[in-house]
Amino acid sequence: MSGSVWIGNLISLAASGFMIASCLTRKREAVFRLQFFQCLLLGVSSWFLNSYSGIAANLISGLRNLAVARGRFDAKTMTGFLIASVVLGVLVNNRGWIGYLPVVANLQFAFCAYALTSLKGTKLSIAVNVLIWIVYSFLVCDLATGVSDSVVLLVTSGSLLSLIRQERADRKTAVHRDDLQKRSVVS
Repeated sequence: MSGSVWIGNLISLAASGFMIASCLTRKREAVFRLQFFQCLLLGVSSWFLNSYSGIAANLISGLRNLAVARGRFDAKTMTGFLIASVVLGVLVNNRGWIGYLPVVANLQFAFCAYALTSLKGTKLSIAVNVLIWIVYSFLVCDLATGVSDSVVLLVTSGSLLSLIRQERADRKTAVHRDDLQKRSVVS
């Protein structure tokens, strides 16, 4: 590996800390704030990895995440980010079909950031998005992101399962409470 690939991987490794932290938080706004910083670092990393579509995708993603965190991500803003992602991603792509993976990842996550407002939906969207980035990362020799995103996928999946279990437990508790209230009214 060349020196620039090593530098890119070190920066990606630092960025992974923000991604892992975003997967552990229980506040949707915090997820997007942490991922804002992750995207900025990954944009810099992409420069060293000679992936211009990665630079464009990560910088656009960072700005999008900031807009979501600030509650300023409406249909018009989403459309602007989707158009910017496609246009810039296609214009600067220097990696052939591999260079379109960041564009696809950006489109998927921008749409889901708008359409899915629950924490569970956000985490599911992160899992799908990270899977796309894992494939891309290994193909462009960003081993640090590929490995760390694989860990993120596992952490996010665990967090998602925990949320689903908690929702089921809450529903069972609510049904049990309703049954008790019905019995007390009948007595």
